[in-house]
Amino acid sequence: MTALENNIRPFVIDKAVKKFKKMKMVKNACTLIPTSKSKIIYGKLPYYPKLSEKLQSNAKRYNINIGLKPTCTIKSMMPVIKQTQEKYKKNGIYEITCNDCDCNYIGQTSRNFKTRFKEHESAIRLNHADKSHFAKHVLDNNHSKNVTLNNLQILDYSNDFRIRNFMESYFIRDRKQKGHCVNIDDGLCNSNLVQFALNLNKIVHMNATKN
Repeated sequence: MTALENNIRPFVIDKAVKKFKKMKMVKNACTLIPTSKSKIIYGKLPYYPKLSEKLQSNAKRYNINIGLKPTCTIKSMMPVIKQTQEKYKKNGIYEITCNDCDCNYIGQTSRNFKTRFKEHESAIRLNHADKSHFAKHVLDNNHSKNVTLNNLQILDYSNDFRIRNFMESYFIRDRKQKGHCVNIDDGLCNSNLVQFALNLNKIVHMNATKN
C-alpha cells in the first residue's frame, strides 16, 4: 500500500526484499571472515561463464583476488609432438610388434630407444638375421619389412641396469606364456624370482577382478 501511494510498483519492492534476504542468507552461511585491506589473498580458478564472474566478485569482499584462467586454449588443442619424440630419447625396456602376426620381441637398452630401434630396422632392411631376433623372425617368415617407431612400445623407463635386467626377463616370460614372444633366451635375471613376480601379479589381478 505504501509503495502504491509513492508511485512505486509492488514487484520492485518484492525484488528488493528478495535480494536483501538472499544476501543475508549468503552472509550467514559463509564461513569466510573479511581480512584487513592490507592482506590480500591471490588465487586462480578455471573460467566458466557467469559462475566465475560471480565468484570473483564475491571474493573481493573478503580481500581474495581470484584470477580466471581459460579451460580451453589453442595450445591445449595442438598435438604434443615434442613430448612424443622426447620419450624415444630415453632408455629402458621396449617391445617391438610384428606387422603380420601377434609375435613380439622384448628388449632393453642403456641408450635411447630410437637408436636401438634403428639397429633392428637396419638388420631387417639389410637381411642380417644374425644381428636381431626380431629381424630373424621377420626374415624367416617373409613378413613385412616396413617397421617404424609405431611398432615399438615402451614398457618401462630405467637407467638402472639391474632393474632393466629384471623387467626384461619379466616381460619375456610373460609374453612367452602367452605364446607370442620371439626371444630365444629368457633374459639375464634369475628365472625363479621372475616367476614369483609373475605369479604374484596374477594373484593381485585376480583379486582386483573379483572386487
